[in-house]
Parts: sequence; structure tokens; C-alpha cells
Amino acid sequence: LCLVAAAVAWFQYGLPRYRLYHEQQYTLEAQEFLAKRDFPRAMLRSRQVLALNQTNAAGIRIYADLAEMAGSPYALFWRQKLAALIPDTTNRLALAKTSLRAEGFPFPSATKALNELEPAAKQTSTYHLVAGELAIKLNNLPVAEQHYLAAFRLNPEDPVNRMSLAVIQLQSANPKLIADSRTTLELLRGDKQVGLVATRWLVAECIGRRELARAEALSWQILTNAQIAFSDRIVHLAILNSAKSSRFEEYLREVQKHAEEDVFYVGELAAWMNRFGYARAN
Repeated sequence: LCLVAAAVAWFQYGLPRYRLYHEQQYTLEAQEFLAKRDFPRAMLRSRQVLALNQTNAAGIRIYADLAEMAGSPYALFWRQKLAALIPDTTNRLALAKTSLRAEGFPFPSATKALNELEPAAKQTSTYHLVAGELAIKLNNLPVAEQHYLAAFRLNPEDPVNRMSLAVIQLQSANPKLIADSRTTLELLRGDKQVGLVATRWLVAECIGRRELARAEALSWQILTNAQIAFSDRIVHLAILNSAKSSRFEEYLREVQKHAEEDVFYVGELAAWMNRFGYARAN
């Protein structure tokens, strides 16, 4: 009888507390591993958390973050799950951002998440940045400019707001606005937070104006950045190709070596080479 009573007490009181303890411990460790960029262990701990409690918000959030870092379409699923579980401003904006990267036109999840925000949440620069990006994706540049201008007015010191407004105003028909936008992007090149992105936009703008020498010089600066992406190498390769540069063949071989690091890089390079007729020759 004592053994039976002890077993019943364990299942009624001990086991739930035991599971709760491990859930909290695994959640804490998952967050620590994610902060340390130890992604495999963060994934393992998150999986263990959700095995204990499928509605653990921290575990779902880490799954969503990891999926987004990996460029996985499952990021949208986890963001939707989290926003359904805790439909607050943070989760709805995160869902909208993920939708713009993982969902196809016309990005219904982003539209729905933004429309469901409380009026007060729509008076923040974060909201206007996401809404502006959605407007760009929907090819509505005037609306995008209105949102980026609102974000800038709410927080003019934020370099992200300054850069976003400058980028959209590069499309303006007003020569002064275009010149001011270029100046802003040039100034932001030295910013730790957005400097790399600002330089990429300047490269794109120079390519559009066929200022290939300037584009090459700016692109080369990007290649020296520790946060370089493989796509930056492709852009530099494209600039050398357009400029008929004598350095093109040598740099192509260098990019091919870098492509061996990841199968996705191989696909990206192969697509570019096929597009410009270099696939057969190389």
C-alpha cells in the first residue's frame, strides 16, 4: 500500500514538477546556446523543450530564429505558431518580417499580421519599417516612402531609418532628393550597424548609372568586410564582367574556389555563369 501511495503521489505531484524543472532548464540552456551561436545545441535543447511542452513560447521562438537563420521556409510556420500562441506586437511584427522573406506575393501573412496590430503599435518606427518593406514588395513605392518618412520622423537618429528613407528616395524624380540620398548613404558607410548594407546600395546605384569604376571600388571594400556574403562575390564578378576587366578570369577562379565551401554557393555561381554564357567554357 505504501508503494502504491508513493507511486500515485509521484505521478500526481512529482512527475509534473520534474518535467517543469527540465523544461525550464532546457529552455535556459537553449537560449544560452543561441546567444553563443552554438546552433546545433540550441536546436537540440529546443527540441527537448517542445517534447516536454509543445506550447513553450521560448522553444518555438528559438526554432523560428534558427529556421530563419538557415533560410528555411519552416521559419514562417514557427512564426505563425508563436503569433497564434502569443498574439502581441512583437510576435506579429516578427511574423510579418518573416513572411516578407519566406512567403510569395502578395505576402498575405504579413498583411494580416500588420492589419491586426493595435493602433498604438502602428505609431512606432518598427511598424513603419516593416510596412514600408511590404509596400516595396507590392511595388507601391509612394506608400513605402510615406512609411519610411514616418519612421525617420519618429526616430531620426536611428541609422536604419535614415538608410531606409535614403534608399527609397534614390528612386525619386527629384535630383536634389537623389543627391541627398547618396550623401546620406555615403555618410552611413562608416556606421557599424548599417555600413555594409549602405555600401551595397551604393554599389547597386552605381551599377544602375553605369559608373562601373566606382561600383568596382565600393564592391572591393565590401569584399574586405568580415561579414561578406557569397552574393557580394557574385556582384563583384558581374561588375568585372560588365566592365570587361582583365581581372575577370582570375577573380572567377577565386569565386569558384569559394563556391566549393557550400553546395548552395555552387548553385548560385552556376546560375550566374549559365545566365552569362560562362557555364560551358568553365
